[in-house]
Amino acid sequence: MEEIIIYSDKQAAIRATAHSKARPAHHHLSKLHEAIERQKAAASRREREREFKIVWVPGHEGVEGNKAVDAEAKLAAEGPDGSSLLTMVPGDLYDEPPANASARRQHHTKALREQWETTWRASRRYKRTRNTSGDATPQQLRRALLKRRRDEMSAIVQLRTGHAPLNKHLHRINKSPTAICQRCADATESVRHYLVDCEAHETPRHTMRTKLGRGGGGKLGDIPNTRIGHDELIRSISATGRLKTTWPRLRSR
Repeated sequence: MEEIIIYSDKQAAIRATAHSKARPAHHHLSKLHEAIERQKAAASRREREREFKIVWVPGHEGVEGNKAVDAEAKLAAEGPDGSSLLTMVPGDLYDEPPANASARRQHHTKALREQWETTWRASRRYKRTRNTSGDATPQQLRRALLKRRRDEMSAIVQLRTGHAPLNKHLHRINKSPTAICQRCADATESVRHYLVDCEAHETPRHTMRTKLGRGGGGKLGDIPNTRIGHDELIRSISATGRLKTTWPRLRSR
């Protein structure tokens, strides 16, 4: 049996040769394994056996020819061209390296998110809901809502989208003779008016602002899209009594 030993002082490189899972630059290891298998097959055709070993040595210490190899490597790195001639590079390295699957997935996901963001910001719905969006992402909002009761989820979503049973929306769909707030008779009863401006609901609004901290509730986007933010919003809605016909079981927890 013919024994071929490859010496290396790079422990990380030696350990990497045993990896079978795809990793960055793993194609170099694949080329190494393919070359070894070719050598074994060639030896087998000549009715010979070859065994390959990769051995770690500290700094190639005591290995004949090591200093010459180091000198050649240094010359290649620091020479006039700073690189080896193409004719001296193994043919397998001529090809363009394969794309990393993980990097391609990340790039594709990022492109989709950017495309979604552009499309969403150009839509009319974004212009209607941007003041109530806050900083929460759709994923964060979804996780927060799915933990709530159905009536609470319905109330929060309808208030965020402007499709709540308030006079502005009801008048638009011919379910109310007027769009004016009947509590204060001072302005159109929009979501903003109901949650931020209406003087008839100042007491529950003040309580919500206090619970949410400084500045909380000053505008729709200040109401956090978190569990505690939703809790305080539900308490405020329940305290006003304005929407009890639609959601009779809506109450603070």
